[in-house]
Amino acid sequence: MSRLHVVSGKGGTGKTTVAAALALALATEGRRTLLVEVEGRQGIAQVFETEALPYEER
Repeated sequence: MSRLHVVSGKGGTGKTTVAAALALALATEGRRTLLVEVEGRQGIAQVFETEALPYEER
């Protein structure tokens, strides 16, 4: 069974932190995990202390 988790809310409420923590928890349990950021702010890259990927809208 596939599941989709969507984290949303107002700005500054911790969406990025919650999404990253949820993805890590699911991956730790052995679940296939894809973490996607659609705002283009590159907040996920900052959380994982990695370089941001290039952003190009299509």
